[in-house]
Amino acid sequence: MASFFSTRNRIIAALADIIIMIEGHVNSGAIYTVKNGLKFNKKVYVGNFHEQDLIKEGLLKAISLGASIYKD
Repeated sequence: MASFFSTRNRIIAALADIIIMIEGHVNSGAIYTVKNGLKFNKKVYVGNFHEQDLIKEGLLKAISLGASIYKD
């Protein structure tokens, strides 16, 4: 079943114009989508987050992979 989700996330990344990660843990499917989006040369962002966010580690990992911080 895990291969289904990785395939789905790869397709989402390929079809998207931009990817904005709002939340996700370090090893989440969202990180997999971020990695594929960057590989496909998509614009990849993480949502603006606060230091007290419990899942900021996943957002920080996305930034370390190359995602930008989305600010409106």
